Amino acid sequence: MSVRSLLSKHKSGIKKVLSIPSFKSKFPIKDTNASLEQSGMYCVSTSKELSNISLLHGMTLYNGKIYGTSRVASEDQSHYNIVVVDTDDYDDVNYYKFKYLGEEDDFYYIQSLESCAIHGKYIYAIGTVKEPGKSYSVAYLIIQFDTELEDYKVFELDRDVYGTIEGAPIAIDGDIIFIAGATKYTKFLITQLEEEGWDKFNGCEKGGPGIEIEGATVVEHYENPRRAHSLCVDDDWLWVNFSTSRWRMFQKVSRTTLIVDSTIYKPRCSDDIAQTDTHVFLGAEESKYPGIGVIAIRKSDLKMTALGDLDLSYSYGVFENSGVLYNTQTGEQECKLYNIDYSNPDNWGELPEFDEDPENWADDVGGLTAVDDYLIQKFKFEDCPATPNEIVFDGSTIHMFLWDSPAWILKFTFYSEEEEIRVL
Repeated sequence: MSVRSLLSKHKSGIKKVLSIPSFKSKFPIKDTNASLEQSGMYCVSTSKELSNISLLHGMTLYNGKIYGTSRVASEDQSHYNIVVVDTDDYDDVNYYKFKYLGEEDDFYYIQSLESCAIHGKYIYAIGTVKEPGKSYSVAYLIIQFDTELEDYKVFELDRDVYGTIEGAPIAIDGDIIFIAGATKYTKFLITQLEEEGWDKFNGCEKGGPGIEIEGATVVEHYENPRRAHSLCVDDDWLWVNFSTSRWRMFQKVSRTTLIVDSTIYKPRCSDDIAQTDTHVFLGAEESKYPGIGVIAIRKSDLKMTALGDLDLSYSYGVFENSGVLYNTQTGEQECKLYNIDYSNPDNWGELPEFDEDPENWADDVGGLTAVDDYLIQKFKFEDCPATPNEIVFDGSTIHMFLWDSPAWILKFTFYSEEEEIRVL
């Protein structure tokens, strides 16, 4: 049976379980639909438990390898900070842990690598170090992982200069790194950390001033810490999503000066963010409005529109690839992945304005456009151990991390309508 025939049967109301018997997939798709205009469909072809790492919160792809950074905050050596998985062979896995203060007895293990970004052969992430048994951080760090040498360097930043950057999202555009700290925005040339002469532990000294960074721009945006959750950068602006339990803001920030141009308040949103020339897209994870799926914020005036669906729950991210928006969703013992046409977000349902205090928000936003009106394909696979969290695209293949302890990785493979898919 061709994929087109299979999809026609499904859209007529006949549910099928899809399976690729020649692959080692633990999670067959139980329910799927797709636009008949598509020339094929995706199926889960491979899965792997990543037994030595947990709660992967950053993901990037480079030179045939998938890199994932762990959010785990642990004082001891029981966790790893980064995992490296071969795209062609999920059994080819390596784990790495990072230390602070050197290799001797007097060191701490680095924690909480929330996100990562790539520049050339280097993977960068923000890390932190806590005193054993304490909740506060004693050092804020930039981790540089060399993908060719499979080794790392640590650069400590002065908290008095750069503010609180624990868990801060980062973005690299060209040769500039942008850091959205809880009190300050920072940018500088990342190339200076790639010059010869740095050792493995740079400025790493308890109570020390950290390294000197040349030409950094640092601007305070709030005196009291308000933790950012994600950001993206275009030619003129930084777009920053704050999504703590209290502060649910979105800021438009000058790329040149790092001065805040405007601020709005919006439902709580996840750590992954996507953009076009005209809009920024966020995945909603607001408990007050569980029916909101994807939020679009128009860059010109910060007007918000959204897609909604009774089948939606928390979204852990939105990802863009080849003109399609991918939205990850979680549910009771199931995972969902929505592929959405996002070419006309101004036609989605308009969201109201929100004030600073979520306690004052209305109980129902109403008027949301149904996500099915813009749906290209939806995957819903049951008996899944965790929530889909991070995605990277490798040609026609999708690699996905599941948010769990230990973590999982799944591979979605695209099959054209000419290829046979066994229907059980």
